[in-house]
Amino acid sequence: MLGFVALASLAAAVFFGLAPAFESAKSDIVGTLREAGRSSQSPIRGGVRAALIVCEVMLGFVLVIGAGLMIRTFTKIQQVRPGFEAQHLLTFELDLGKFAPLDRINFVRDWENRVAALPGVDSVGGVSHLPLEGYSNWYSPYRPEGISRNEGATLLADHRAITPGYLRAMGTRLLEGRLFNEQDRTQGWQVVIVDDTLAHAAWQGESAIGKRIEAEHFTARGIVPVWSEVVGVVEHIRNHSLSKKVRGEIYIPFSQTPREHLTFAVRTRVEPSALADTIRRELHRQDKDLALANVRPMTSYVDRALAPVRFTAVLAGIFAGLALLLAAIRNLWGHLLLSFAAKA
Repeated sequence: MLGFVALASLAAAVFFGLAPAFESAKSDIVGTLREAGRSSQSPIRGGVRAALIVCEVMLGFVLVIGAGLMIRTFTKIQQVRPGFEAQHLLTFELDLGKFAPLDRINFVRDWENRVAALPGVDSVGGVSHLPLEGYSNWYSPYRPEGISRNEGATLLADHRAITPGYLRAMGTRLLEGRLFNEQDRTQGWQVVIVDDTLAHAAWQGESAIGKRIEAEHFTARGIVPVWSEVVGVVEHIRNHSLSKKVRGEIYIPFSQTPREHLTFAVRTRVEPSALADTIRRELHRQDKDLALANVRPMTSYVDRALAPVRFTAVLAGIFAGLALLLAAIRNLWGHLLLSFAAKA
């Protein structure tokens, strides 16, 4: 697309430049320059010309400053911690819609045990919505204990169903409490983990551990609000954008809200892509009807999130450089013409 636009622009410039070029070929260039040299000596015309040059240079510098700010923004975003460690992290999706909820839970537990036992794997975990993935978001109101239902309707959070190993595999920091374990089952006590953004908003100045919160769960009875106890607080993960925080996050055990779509994150000791074929073969041995989808390292999602800012910064830099170059050429060309006219 960039090549097409460049060629189209070049062709348009050449085509529309032919008419004035043919017209100027018939004119007396020396006489015109002499006339221009004499008329340019007028103080008013000289002042206008100087003002136009100053404005052109100033606008060029404005573009340069804007480009510098964009480059600085891009650099700052690169330095932001997104709430996870993207290096040495392989991700892939599985569609578990063919399983009944209980069978889905058992399959995922066995599957993660198989993957964790593979050479080169440190840890593995699944999540309903991978950060920066672009999958249709799951968010809804939540209600801390002591808040009325009407007040809670204005409190929104992202909801994520995760397996016990997910936050560990992502490298997300545990700030308080504990992570999920295998005892957090459907039949057990309802528990959740929240991020520090939600914990600060709901219980400012207090520990979130042991607090109760009502949040949306996917169950056999459908989507229902369920009261759960907060057992852990983790750092905020930038699920939607690297440049800003959008909403707080509530993590629910996958065994208590078994979603059909699950993305797995595998922390590796080797190059992540090198394990893709091994994991495919392992899945084929466990279930021949399932296939991996969107197999890619987590760094590719981060690079995709950075791409718009990177493109804008590069484009702004190019336009700023061209603006200054054109202003300099115009100024130099004007001085040369005046000098030539004076000598003629």
